[in-house]
Amino acid sequence: MERRLSYNNLMGENKLKIILPIVVAVALAVGSLAGYFYGNTVGKKVGREELLAEQKVTAEVAIQETQKKIAEEANPFNETVNPFKSGYTNPFGQ
Repeated sequence: MERRLSYNNLMGENKLKIILPIVVAVALAVGSLAGYFYGNTVGKKVGREELLAEQKVTAEVAIQETQKKIAEEANPFNETVNPFKSGYTNPFGQ
C-alpha cells in the first residue's frame, strides 16, 4: 500500500505533535496546583497543632522559671547573715 501524503493526514500528525505537549503541560499544572493546595491545607492543620503544643510547653517552662525567680528574690531569709558579727566586740571579754 502506498501512503498518500494528503493535507488531512499531514495536519493530523502535526496536530498531535502540537497538542500533546500542551495537554501534558496543562495536566502537570493542574496536578501541581491541586497538590499544593491540598498539602497546604493539611500541613497547616498538622503544623498548627504542633505549634500550639510547643508554645504551651514553652509558656509553662517560662512561668515556672519566673515563679522560682520571684520566690528567691522575695525571701529575705535565704542567706543567714549576721550584720553584727564583724562590728560587735564584747567589752567584757578582754
